[in-house]
Parts: sequence; structure tokens; C-alpha cells
Amino acid sequence: EDLNKSVGPIRDGDLVIVAKRPEVGGTSFLASELTFMFEQMGDKDAIIFNNEEAPDKIYTRLISAALGIDYRTLMSNPTKYTAEYNKFLDGRRIDIIHDTSMQASDIRRRLDQGNYGFCGVNVLLKVGVPGRMEDHDKLQYVGEELRRLTEYCPIIGITQADPTAEGVRYIHQDRIYKSK
Repeated sequence: EDLNKSVGPIRDGDLVIVAKRPEVGGTSFLASELTFMFEQMGDKDAIIFNNEEAPDKIYTRLISAALGIDYRTLMSNPTKYTAEYNKFLDGRRIDIIHDTSMQASDIRRRLDQGNYGFCGVNVLLKVGVPGRMEDHDKLQYVGEELRRLTEYCPIIGITQADPTAEGVRYIHQDRIYKSK
């Protein structure tokens, strides 16, 4: 509901950047939003570009979010819940692309090959750029490249706040890690 209030309905052309403190559930948030939006995407698939956690961890978070169950429940009967998740997908896919050296051009290539209604990128600062750039220039470059990629589908990108955001409820733009 907070996302809906702050940015409104998400549609093609939208780039949403979510800044959060480290280790507070950015991947889980992305899985939750993606599975919520998945039912509204018609016949389109979804994709998560991940350069942080192992794909099997993201997969279990997707199942948990889609079915509204916790990890312990999922592990109590993985065969049952995997079957329920496949029923939820209804013949469509949620692709998980794990690449710790991905660049924006890799994201473009993959989006060009699919029929995606949603894209998640976790974590923006770990998306590679051509050449050498200062961190703030890198963040700007990745943001501009992802903005161009919203021609394919809406994108939610996860980034982290810097240490000055500790204890802050609403993180301002100047507290995004490496943005200065």
C-alpha cells in the first residue's frame, strides 16, 4: 500500500528506485511486490536480475510471497508448495538471472528476448558499467540506462542507504549509498 500511495499504479515507462538500509529485506520486498503485480500482468512473464543472493534463496522468497507462507511452512512440504507455486504461475515464468558481473547491456539483452511485464534489479550499485567511473557517476549511469529500459516494462531497482540513514524512517535521496 505504501508503494501504491507514493508512486501510484506502476506501468510501462516507470522506474522506481527503492533505497533501504542493508539487511532489512530488500530482496523480500522485491519478491513481495513482484508476486503481487504478477497477477495483474496478463500473459506476461517477470524477471529479477540479482547480483547479490543465491538464486535458490530468491526462489524460496518468491514462493513464500506468492502463497503467503513463511519459510518454515514452505520447508515443511516443499513438493506441495512448489506445485501450488507452479499453479500460481499458470504457465508463465518469473525468471531469476543471477550474475555478479552483470551490466546494463546484459539486462537489455535479456529484456529484448522475453515478454516481460515487470523487472526487478537487486542491487543497483552492483550493476557494472563500462570503463572506470566514480561511484556517484556510476549510480547516475545505471539509473539512466535503466530509465531507457523501461520501454520494455516497469522496473523496480533496489539500492542501499548509507550509514547516515540509520534510524531514519524516511530516507532522503542524499542518504543513498555512494550518491554524493
